[in-house]
Amino acid sequence: MINGYHEGVFNLAQVCDVYDYFKANWTYVSDPFDEEYFASALYSVNAMRGDCDDSAIAIAACVRAIGGQVRLVAAYNYYNGHAYAQVYIGSLSEEAVSKYLRSRYAPYGIYSSPVLEVDPWGNLWLNLDLNYSMPGGQPFPHDKAFIYTLGHPEMRAEFRNIYYGHFPTGQ
Repeated sequence: MINGYHEGVFNLAQVCDVYDYFKANWTYVSDPFDEEYFASALYSVNAMRGDCDDSAIAIAACVRAIGGQVRLVAAYNYYNGHAYAQVYIGSLSEEAVSKYLRSRYAPYGIYSSPVLEVDPWGNLWLNLDLNYSMPGGQPFPHDKAFIYTLGHPEMRAEFRNIYYGHFPTGQ
């Protein structure tokens, strides 16, 4: 899942590697029997299929396994709901995140300015919603949302060693 050029201390390139792997390999499948079912991260990573909450849980588990601070967002509006993962970007500025994502995705024609969400404490979070072609897509339009932060805030990881090279997505 992680490109060999991106090994080492937790960094944004590794998060993008995880995202690209899921984007290339995930198959959306509705919950069985029209009921809400939450598959385990282990099952979802092995099967590489499920609905939005299954992909959010699996992506969050993989990003957390490489050192990231993540949270799950379950958002609802009048018509439907959606779930996705977000990663805490630490001390990186919006400009640094945008610069890296542009260098990674623009050569393939899939770059758009990332949207970062700011929590009540001023922390920046990057969306990892598979409905978009790259990390940083728009938040799901919602009337209400529930946010589940995994782990303890004091254990947040910081991004380091951002790689600004050109390489194919999904590697």
